[in-house]
Amino acid sequence: MFGKNTPVLILIPLRNNWIDIIIGEPTELQLYCLRASLKVIPLTSSIPYNMDSEFTDQANRLIEDSLGG
Repeated sequence: MFGKNTPVLILIPLRNNWIDIIIGEPTELQLYCLRASLKVIPLTSSIPYNMDSEFTDQANRLIEDSLGG
């Protein structure tokens, strides 16, 4: 799914306290989200949600697979 040649965009604004990482080619919607205010699109970390163990296990496998090449 992801490989060594997959583009990664990392944004760390100077006057804010968040970081955004886009894996793959950024879309117009993703770039809009970066410019929108927190009132329009809140930070993901400010929205409470739970991830079950099946989801986190699958996510960890994807990460391990992508690191292994």
